[in-house]
Amino acid sequence: MMTSCKLESLHTDVTILILSAVTSLEDLSALIRASPILYRTFLLAKTSILANISYGDLGPAIRDALILVHTERQPFSSGDRNVYNKRVEETVANWRTRLLSSKEDWLRGASEAEAEHLVRINRTVQYFVDLYARVRFTYFERELGSKAGCWGLSITERQQLAQAFIRCQVILNLYCAPGLPPFDQGFLVTRVLALFEAWEMEQISQADTFAYTMCSALVHCENTEAGVPPTPAWWDATRRALREAAPIAGAVQDGPIPRGRYYKDYYPKLWSLRRKIIESTSHDPDLMDRILHWRDVTNGKMAYTPYKFLHNSHQFQSEYQTRRPPPPSIPCNLASQTPTHPPWGWVEAMAGHIGDRWGRDLLPSPPNGTAAEIWHATQQKFEKWRWAGFVFWDMDRAVIVKEKGLLGENVGAGWLVAPWG
Repeated sequence: MMTSCKLESLHTDVTILILSAVTSLEDLSALIRASPILYRTFLLAKTSILANISYGDLGPAIRDALILVHTERQPFSSGDRNVYNKRVEETVANWRTRLLSSKEDWLRGASEAEAEHLVRINRTVQYFVDLYARVRFTYFERELGSKAGCWGLSITERQQLAQAFIRCQVILNLYCAPGLPPFDQGFLVTRVLALFEAWEMEQISQADTFAYTMCSALVHCENTEAGVPPTPAWWDATRRALREAAPIAGAVQDGPIPRGRYYKDYYPKLWSLRRKIIESTSHDPDLMDRILHWRDVTNGKMAYTPYKFLHNSHQFQSEYQTRRPPPPSIPCNLASQTPTHPPWGWVEAMAGHIGDRWGRDLLPSPPNGTAAEIWHATQQKFEKWRWAGFVFWDMDRAVIVKEKGLLGENVGAGWLVAPWG
């Protein structure tokens, strides 16, 4: 790195460009702490420097991140349904405009407060990007061997994952607004669906599942008040105490859940979940290891979450099919490795068809008379394909994971279009 004294001698405009090109906030902090001149230069262009550093990590996902800034700085707190619907319409319209904007306009007009908020969002999102990669790569190494696609994330993969986590959080911010009365789910959902292709909805679905799984792992692995990991006996006793304390016995079908508030307080809010995990692991150095080895984290299966519309596309199928003409097919060898195009794993599995399904509905229903063993094997292959993150990886990683046999033998291109054949 260029020494601070040499940087200080450069023209201010050049110094600003250099500070904007720094690849991490830690490096930026070290530079401006080392020199009063660099610090004053930073203050002159704080907004553009911070925004450009976030853009360096997020790429095209910066568009979604700015919408996330909007939904977090102006939360949906009105209990009036008409006001709520208007806010949704305005947010979706703004989101659509940003998604269609040219690269030169992505950061245009960002304020200092928005740039600072982008930094906080980026820090949270990168935490979950790294955690996702850690869980998946550990699984690949265990199941397929040490060379099975376990090298570091590319910038495109980072941006694909970041984009999914950010979009998921925006949707949950719109959906989970505290204090709102019940509303027409379809009003929000169909408007959000109009923004994205099926592969993008699949990415969002998988991000939602991962966050939920991490929260669930925290629920089951965090130490009890006695300072020890929970045992089956602790769970039984705690459930019994919660049932006895409930105002109406049996009012909750499956019984109260110990630490059930975690799913309300942490899971729908990535920044809260990150803060809770960091706080808990700082007090218990072994907690992260227990989380990473917990059954639902390591079993290669996708968990159910409360947001069914992110995982079952069939209930909105007719609306989705009539919004736009079917997109053209893409030859598998032309799949572009950028966050704004379908990833190779999706294109290859769909034989180049963009598709109109996501989540659990990606797997078509089996024809009548399908043997149980075929149904089970196909379902298992589908679950592994989703869990392994094929919709996030670059072609080289996806190819090697597939060739190592994660999905089984003789899995050709387009297997997800006609999986029962």
